[in-house]
Amino acid sequence: MGRWPYSKREIVENCWKLDVFSLNRFGVFKRDFVEGILSFGKEDKMGFVFDRDKLLLILFYEIKNRKTGKVEEREEVIHLTTTPTNLGKGGVRYWFLCPHCGRRVATLYRPVRINKMLPFRCRTCYNLTYKKQKEHDKTIDFLVKRIKTEGDIRKVVGNVNSPHSIFKIVKVLERLKE
Repeated sequence: MGRWPYSKREIVENCWKLDVFSLNRFGVFKRDFVEGILSFGKEDKMGFVFDRDKLLLILFYEIKNRKTGKVEEREEVIHLTTTPTNLGKGGVRYWFLCPHCGRRVATLYRPVRINKMLPFRCRTCYNLTYKKQKEHDKTIDFLVKRIKTEGDIRKVVGNVNSPHSIFKIVKVLERLKE
């Protein structure tokens, strides 16, 4: 049971994810010029070059077409921007500029679709959603509201016979604790 059971929107968990936090954690933004390799799973790797003076991240990767078996090369240029931090140390925070719409974002995604070489873009451009958004169950909200007004869980839930009903009761009780 999901919020959009009819939705065909892709979820971010099924995409390659490129975020400034990981790059910062690995010290990419501390040097003027950096070359390296990023991994996406067991087989998927991507080379990158970062130029701090030009605020550019250049990505190099190969994608094997699952249908034809042909390996295709791709190069992408991603521009970055900075904003000052409020820590008083004169630091900056790095952001990607989405190559498609130009939005300032911390994370870019590349959906992994069969036989398509899609570029990195922001979540809005690909109309991506999160898995949790699809899993939200409105009946739990309804049950929580009724329990709060009625005051007795047994009046609302009634007889519990199926594992699905037990799962819903557990979710309702978790929500009531909040």
